[in-house]
Amino acid sequence: MLILTCRKETDMHYDTRLDLTLIRLAAETVADPTGAAAAEYLKRLRPYAKITVRELPEGHPVVGALPPAALTAALCIEGEPCSSEELAARLAAWQADGRSSFCFAVGGSDGLPEAVKQRADWRLSLSAMTFPHHLARVVLLEQLYRAVMINNGGKYHK
Repeated sequence: MLILTCRKETDMHYDTRLDLTLIRLAAETVADPTGAAAAEYLKRLRPYAKITVRELPEGHPVVGALPPAALTAALCIEGEPCSSEELAARLAAWQADGRSSFCFAVGGSDGLPEAVKQRADWRLSLSAMTFPHHLARVVLLEQLYRAVMINNGGKYHK
């Protein structure tokens, strides 16, 4: 599982900077063929976000790892699809509403525990197709980077 927490932070270098915490639930024996791609999007997000990455073994009690005050989005097949522009608009609206902490949870090979889905404020689907959790992590990171670029007027999104 990947839990991506975004918290709005103000410092003297950035007007708004996200605080991202990633907690990943994955089998220890599975090699990650997408590690370089995930690392690239994490690197691209770093100018806009403080990022922390944690890994949890599958079966770990995940609900306790969710930030208590965070608005939580559970990525799951039964979730609501949205475009890149809609994701950017949703993040901007949450921030405008004073929400400062966001958490995106991606399950491992068995998906998300039902308790995480029930705790979620939003269920998001990346696609009607099923993706391996490693690939879903990369797609989520790319879409979050794209959303940040849209909201900051960057040239990445065309």
